[in-house]
Amino acid sequence: MPTKLILPGRAVEPPARFEPDLNDFLDVEIKRVQIVDTARGATREEQAFANAEETDIVEREWSNGIKQWVSVAQLRQDLAPDGAARGVSTEDLSELHVPDAPPIAGVQRGSFDWALKGLKILRIDPAEKTAQWTARQIVGHFENQLKPEAGLYRLSGAWSMEENKLTAGDLDATAPYLVFIHGTALDTDGSFGQLAGTPEGDALQKRYQARMLGFQHRTMSQSPIQNALELAQTLPAGAKLHLVTHSRGGLVGELLCLGPLEKADLAPFVAAHRRDDVAHLEQLSRELSAKNFQIEKFVRVACPARGTILVSQRLDLYFSIILNVLGLIPALQASPVYSFVKAMLLELAKRRTRPEELPGLEAQMPESPVIDLLNRPGATTKADLAVIAGDIKGSGIWSSLKALVTDLYYREDHDLVVNTKAMYGGLNREGGAYYFFDQGPDVNHFSYFANSRTRQRMHSWLTRADGQPRDENFGLIAHTLDRGLAGEQMHAAAIPSQAGQIHTLRISVAHGDLARAKYPIAVGHYRGDAIVSAESRLDKLLNQRLSELFGMYLYPGPIGSAEVILEREGQPKGALIIGLGEVGEITPEVIRRGITNAALRYALTVANEVRPGAELNPAQQQNGGDAQTWRSAAFSALLLGTYGGNALSVDSSVAAIIQGAIQANHALRARKLWERVQIDEVQIVELYEDIAIEAVRAAHNLEQRPPVEITGQEKLVVEPPYLESLGGGRFQRPANQYARGWWRRIQITGERDRETGARTGNLHFLSLTDRARAEDTLQSTQRELINSFIEKAVHSPTYDEKLASALFELLLPSVLKEQTQVEASLVLVVDKDAAQYPWELLKQRGGSQPLAVRMGLLRQFVTSHYHPTPQPAREPRALVIGATQAIETREGKFPALPGARAEALAVSKVIGEAGYDVSSTLIDADGLTIISELLTKEHRILHLAGHGVYHAPGARLHPDEQNDNSQDQSIPHLDEPLRSGMVLGDGVFLATTELRSLGAIPELAFINCCHLAQIDNEPKLTNPSPHRLAASIAQELINKGVKAVVAAGWAVED
Repeated sequence: MPTKLILPGRAVEPPARFEPDLNDFLDVEIKRVQIVDTARGATREEQAFANAEETDIVEREWSNGIKQWVSVAQLRQDLAPDGAARGVSTEDLSELHVPDAPPIAGVQRGSFDWALKGLKILRIDPAEKTAQWTARQIVGHFENQLKPEAGLYRLSGAWSMEENKLTAGDLDATAPYLVFIHGTALDTDGSFGQLAGTPEGDALQKRYQARMLGFQHRTMSQSPIQNALELAQTLPAGAKLHLVTHSRGGLVGELLCLGPLEKADLAPFVAAHRRDDVAHLEQLSRELSAKNFQIEKFVRVACPARGTILVSQRLDLYFSIILNVLGLIPALQASPVYSFVKAMLLELAKRRTRPEELPGLEAQMPESPVIDLLNRPGATTKADLAVIAGDIKGSGIWSSLKALVTDLYYREDHDLVVNTKAMYGGLNREGGAYYFFDQGPDVNHFSYFANSRTRQRMHSWLTRADGQPRDENFGLIAHTLDRGLAGEQMHAAAIPSQAGQIHTLRISVAHGDLARAKYPIAVGHYRGDAIVSAESRLDKLLNQRLSELFGMYLYPGPIGSAEVILEREGQPKGALIIGLGEVGEITPEVIRRGITNAALRYALTVANEVRPGAELNPAQQQNGGDAQTWRSAAFSALLLGTYGGNALSVDSSVAAIIQGAIQANHALRARKLWERVQIDEVQIVELYEDIAIEAVRAAHNLEQRPPVEITGQEKLVVEPPYLESLGGGRFQRPANQYARGWWRRIQITGERDRETGARTGNLHFLSLTDRARAEDTLQSTQRELINSFIEKAVHSPTYDEKLASALFELLLPSVLKEQTQVEASLVLVVDKDAAQYPWELLKQRGGSQPLAVRMGLLRQFVTSHYHPTPQPAREPRALVIGATQAIETREGKFPALPGARAEALAVSKVIGEAGYDVSSTLIDADGLTIISELLTKEHRILHLAGHGVYHAPGARLHPDEQNDNSQDQSIPHLDEPLRSGMVLGDGVFLATTELRSLGAIPELAFINCCHLAQIDNEPKLTNPSPHRLAASIAQELINKGVKAVVAAGWAVED
């Protein structure tokens, strides 16, 4: 369904074509162009654009020249957490206000540098053959468009690659080769072309002549392990290598330096189910052992050797930054690389691709197994190493970019793409390693080889004779410093840092009941989930205060949302509730961001509290509670994200929690709150002993190898160094991860044609909560048979086991059938198309009960047109409607339903006995009375029993309703059934239109409009499409914010 966008500015005629250089990759249609008057005091204009699709891209440009690209679907999610204040209309849920506010925190609307200048709405169409490809396949297709293709090439005198790709037979080991390995999304020319015509570039060509090589490789669809293997297979045995790498290319270079691998070295890859990586690593290890390369000189420039935080963010943000930087460098902006990166940005933003879907990007995430392999304790190499690192200190647009990236990084020094401290990681060097740090307005991720200072350092390192003293501008990294804080110590040696004491962040791990946690305890909550498991236990301990927030629609759920509840008198001391986003989409970055936001909320509360007996930090305890000393904002935390949806490893969870605490401390320093409040301890609490032991090991790993966020003013200490026992714990986590009350989730969605948006008839299935995300598609060729079975099933009040088993075999793909054998409650996450199917009726062949009887089975409705801030009904009142009299309408004759009348009366009695006001019970009232009662009073419970009717979308109107002047008498809104709902009289319905007008939202709605009545002396359904009517009404109620809807989807015996 198209989205109506409210756009700032005024529309102008769009150009006929959008950047023709993109044609090799995809087709882009400019659907709308808006320009905004940035003059001070100018009247703020807005215009509506009613034809935006969820996959369209919004390109916004600010007055400083920076652009940002985001899909309509992602923009909707970005705006959702804060409701109407962030631009989601509460009047029309299909409207989305595109904000003109700056994209970074701390800059107000109206700032001249960050004034919105204009925007475009773009429709992205890939080639027809690529429409159904995965993100990895589409990126690989784009990478194949770059010329020359992947391989090893000689570099000619003009710094261009020769035509013929080299093989091992073309090379020898008589003298050193100088090999250039490029970075992410670039090619050899993109990374190193700026050396052409420079004194250093000319000198290198004269020195190496025909032994200067460039390695073209796929940086996103392939992992650096596969890249290193391909390069090792091409190079000759015994080759002497001089390496110059840029960015991600440094990871490829580091992998060439690996020694023999042990089984333990591969364990992180095995744990992450990386079979391809394990196979490639084993093959690479054999290749390196057999060929025995000698890496005599290695200049590693701006390498994310300990991972880069930015790649852990959304890819639309990551590529927006890269594209802005490339656009500011004339040589790169004019190269094919720019069009390649832009095409990828638009396509990946449209798909809302996650970094984990692309092996080449996932490898650069701080928590990836590749980064772990290259930074593991005890890993050493004899290979040479000179690190060139940098930090941008610019003005003008460079300053604006720095501010934007810093906002994403939580205040880290960086070169716009890689955190500076991350550049110092990698394998330990037996002979020591060296570094040069550069800082200034001409430093950025793509300028190191245009910058004379870093060019000269590269040249001096490569051309020094064996035994010649190093350039005095390089600092020594002693091998004893190459672990832990070495990167920060090098960085601190190069630039001045703030004076002050080292801040110690203590990590403790405790086994036991969360009720005995030392501090307020952090828990996670998935968007749309119930309060279950440990979260439910915490709710009871805190006197249902979590449920109170949940009931008022104030509970965290979206990524970045957080809430703090304190309990000073009881135990535990409170809760830090963290939104984890959608089930199945958990990442370490989600936890890092959530912990940071929650910890900052808690720290501000602590800093502003004035109360007797406030928590004293260790320094206060020693000096008698000096009021000028900081207060402790220590907190406890469960192992977030290790259960349920695509769960994280214990190591990843522990690291993300501690990184979030570190980033919160950095924010407290930056906001001048450091003298008032500090986070000095994080206590991890785990119920199961075997998992708690893993957490202790993970904490010690962090102590030995601190995360990239750590600074020279901080250190991590595991204290106590052993597992604490709180009591009330259990021995071993159950093998079934759902045994603690967590529900499995399977997403079922209808597929649509990418060109027309029309339904294809296919159903797509995805297991969201299992570690292996099973995925399959039910082809439309099976749908005709399925529909005939469904029609038979929903028209009978008698359960037919054979029919239910047949539907089970037909409706569920084979990959998901065996998952239903697990005795675990199940949530079906369905969209409008999938909601029409009777999933609850399905029964396994040979089973004795349908799924809905054998296990807990609920539906969760997926919708983008939801009410962001629903107003819940406050009064304990219920509205029970029984429309059971015989009615004759233009839709047909509807007989009396005495059973439905008895139902309404019985329900009213039960609800009344439970303490609800049921004075609004209406039995056979007229339509106007019912609608008036519904819309003028608040009701927590809504129960409907009576006749229902459903007109399919696009159905013809009744002859009495047709207009002779109308050319099309079909229902105007193809996705919205007209005259469908509970029948209240001739032409009077309780339908989706009336439900959309509800002010206060019920908590529970029960819809029973699928009665089997005596018609022409035969039992027939008064509503021939009960499953579709149930789905239609349920959709509207959920859109409005009703928490639970029960709707009969098949025949009920009256």
